[in-house]
Amino acid sequence: MTDHHDDPTHDAVPGLDWWLGDPELWTLLEFEARHDKHNRPIDLTWKERQQVLEDLIRGPGPADLRFARFLLRGRGTQEQPLALRMILRKV
Repeated sequence: MTDHHDDPTHDAVPGLDWWLGDPELWTLLEFEARHDKHNRPIDLTWKERQQVLEDLIRGPGPADLRFARFLLRGRGTQEQPLALRMILRKV
């Protein structure tokens, strides 16, 4: 059975309105640790988190800073300052 994260036919990530409408849904984007076939650690949800963060940065109006912090929690430290600066420009 194919994991839905590897399935190209899996539905696209929902839009910002869906995520911002209910913060309890955010847990679907949390870091999900697994190991690849070479036993290296991977995060199954990084692509979804990246897409939602990009939508948040590009979206109109002020960004939801609580949601932005949540999305950045699972990201590498080098990427955080740039993404945070882009979000704060919108506030």
